[in-house]
Amino acid sequence: MIHDTAFVYNAQQLIVDFIKKNMSSVEEIYYVSDNCSSHFKNNNSMFNLTWHQNDFGIKAYWIYTAACHGRSACDGIGATLKSTATRYLLSKGPSAAILSAYEFFQFCEKRFSHQQKEKPPSATSTVSNLEQFRTYKQSIEDIYSKVLKKRWSRLHTAIPGLRQFHHFEPITIDEVKCKIVSNLSTSTSFKMLQFSKTKTITPIYSIHDLKAGDYGVVVYNGKWWLTKINSFDKSLGSVEASICTQAGSRIIFSSMMTPRIINPTDVICVLNSLPKTTPRTISITIFQLNDIETLYEDSHQ
Repeated sequence: MIHDTAFVYNAQQLIVDFIKKNMSSVEEIYYVSDNCSSHFKNNNSMFNLTWHQNDFGIKAYWIYTAACHGRSACDGIGATLKSTATRYLLSKGPSAAILSAYEFFQFCEKRFSHQQKEKPPSATSTVSNLEQFRTYKQSIEDIYSKVLKKRWSRLHTAIPGLRQFHHFEPITIDEVKCKIVSNLSTSTSFKMLQFSKTKTITPIYSIHDLKAGDYGVVVYNGKWWLTKINSFDKSLGSVEASICTQAGSRIIFSSMMTPRIINPTDVICVLNSLPKTTPRTISITIFQLNDIETLYEDSHQ
């Protein structure tokens, strides 16, 4: 299962359903997360935020913790689950091994859910108010194909300098208010459906948008690289690609490419038209370069 923006939207559905069922007086939700651009902090995710009231009936805000400052409080939830499971396995031995994601889910549900009738004697933690939710790959694919793909295709305008903002508040569907930090009195608003010139690239937020033979851009090691998509496995969440040996920013690349297995969330866009190729070079247009640079700067700087 791939951690992308569609996965996050599915998780939001589960969380909101739980809140509405168990805490009916809640009127607003504040999401707190890190700045990971592959699934949390990107334009599609912010566009979803402007739809939150319409989709789920509750207004929501999104707060991002400061980047490069180590782990935050929300990381402690996963750490608690995993460390408890580790201590349990160390005490019980190989016969109690957790062999699948579902077995881990069952283990955590048994020990942490506040709805459990009684705490098992073998529990190794006093924490009993962490909720776990199980989701399915097919559910995420259905949400993407039926709702999100059409919604995201309407996006024309990216939020300039997205990475510098850490507080996001929806105003209307398609308009979001952004602050560098939450306690600032000043903010900047952006409309996300304003018309813009035809783009030469298409942003990618799901493996389902990739096609074999596409040329696109992959990000790793703090740089972007022109790449050709050779094949991909949706079940494993992996992409076989050939990556140029020269990183951007440039128009002309050497035709030498290195085969590599990449994570689909590292692919930020595909080119809407194929580059010009010769036995020695691969060339993109200046317009493609400008659009790639804009997307890269908005999402990864």
